[in-house]
Amino acid sequence: MRHLVPILIAAALLVPSASMPAGAETRVRIDALAYPWHAVGRVNRQGHARGFCTGALIAPDVVLTAAHCLYDAKRGAWAEPRLVHFVAAYQKGRYLFAAKANAYEVAPGYRPGGKRREAPDSAHDWAVLRLAKAAGPEIGHLGLARIAPGEPLPPDPIHSLVGYGRDRPFALSAHRGCRLLRWDGQAALVHHDCKAENGTSGAPLLRQAGSTYVIVGLHVGRGEIEGREIGAAVPSASFLAAAARAVGRKLSGRAPR
Repeated sequence: MRHLVPILIAAALLVPSASMPAGAETRVRIDALAYPWHAVGRVNRQGHARGFCTGALIAPDVVLTAAHCLYDAKRGAWAEPRLVHFVAAYQKGRYLFAAKANAYEVAPGYRPGGKRREAPDSAHDWAVLRLAKAAGPEIGHLGLARIAPGEPLPPDPIHSLVGYGRDRPFALSAHRGCRLLRWDGQAALVHHDCKAENGTSGAPLLRQAGSTYVIVGLHVGRGEIEGREIGAAVPSASFLAAAARAVGRKLSGRAPR
């Protein structure tokens, strides 16, 4: 039976990463100031161990990201919320919205670790940030899809994996038209073939749903199956309940007004 080998978590400035194979680069720069892209932003961690990941607004004051982005491995402690900043639509020094976090919830059962993690640990690698202030209606936010373990994967391509990589830390990049591949049979992870650099941890896998966009999964790292490099994402069903509690209402995307 095929299995997921230990996943190399891709947190910018925190973990080294091997280069992608030649010819495999399909990521392109996109305009961070256009919807739905400007609902995506950088999650910047200040303090002793600076670094960044990617996050996405799921409500005007709630951001979804990867849990390992909030852990300071050098000190062996979680980052103080006030040292975590979300910057939406960050692009070459410009942005549409920025706010500090005033609280966050990490997935129950998540165990912070080193550079490599087994699939069961990565299946809990998500966090929900509560921001100190809300974004305006001109930003919009993303909805959440529900893909439960055991359900057939959607046959259509996902819209994109969009985030900030270490190779382009000041510009938003996307791999559009990449696909979900399969479930890992021993953990609540979905595999995908989207290309990602360090920093893309916490990036949303997006699919269009009418006039809005929904998050199908949350990219948390890379692994290998039978010699093939794959991406690993936590499916949206894993954090749906926590996200709904944070938002306080039914989760649905909203285009900017």
